[in-house]
Amino acid sequence: IIGLSITDIALSGHISKQDLAGVMLGATLFDLPLMFVLGIFIANSTLVGRLHGRDDHSGLNLHFQNTLWLTLPIGLIMAAMVYLMRVLVLPELDAPDDVKSIAAAYLTPMTATAFLLPMLIALRTTLEATDHPKVAMAFNLAGFLLNIPLDLLFMWGFGPLPALGGAGSGWATLFVVAGIIVGIQIYLHSSSAFERLRVFDRLHKRSWPGMRQILILGTPMGGAILAEAGFFHVIPMIAAKLGTLALAAHAVAMSFDMMMFIIPLAISQAITIRTANALGRDDQQRAQQ
Repeated sequence: IIGLSITDIALSGHISKQDLAGVMLGATLFDLPLMFVLGIFIANSTLVGRLHGRDDHSGLNLHFQNTLWLTLPIGLIMAAMVYLMRVLVLPELDAPDDVKSIAAAYLTPMTATAFLLPMLIALRTTLEATDHPKVAMAFNLAGFLLNIPLDLLFMWGFGPLPALGGAGSGWATLFVVAGIIVGIQIYLHSSSAFERLRVFDRLHKRSWPGMRQILILGTPMGGAILAEAGFFHVIPMIAAKLGTLALAAHAVAMSFDMMMFIIPLAISQAITIRTANALGRDDQQRAQQ
């Protein structure tokens, strides 16, 4: 997801400094609620890891379905938060009007993306916690690569498709995220390795205690990630008063910050999954190592 934003920002800079600044401002407002939701569903890695560690296939299928059910209300909440960022927070920022107009156009399709992202994160963390991180990486890498030509298509236009400028990258991200979700679901239901995760083969009733377990563990994690990453995302809103050029320059620097943030986050998540696997097998010594 961070890679998609970085691509959006990088290609927007080839259009104009206004587009670069506008996409950066829109991505900043989008990422704030994303950081919190990301933390909530990172907790899914821990819970899935323990179930996978003790080979509880029935429990894993039930938990997976509860997680997917939970993505629906969380997705609606995140979409509402992005919408409020666009209609309430963005107009109050002391940024040039043309920059705010581009940011608002970028956030319009990203509101729909916000609804889909919790499901994508849930699918990815489930794959990673069941010893299939390469599958998750393959789909996300494919989405990253697909995002580049789609950005070019929507930004510069082609044939009857009008050029949308930097705001077009928001539409590209929406199609990429939707495509990754569909692709992962098709893969889960066609590969024998994921038979225990086939949602429609063994339907279970929604379990509030199961969903509540994710929220209890994930909400503090979401708050921690929001506090850590939110500090960097508040800066562009403050820098907006310095003008278009300053905001565009900050967008370039911020891209490197986001890439550096992802590395320790990925390592910590890998440690969490391995620890959860060991605890699921009641292997306390392995978990401590």
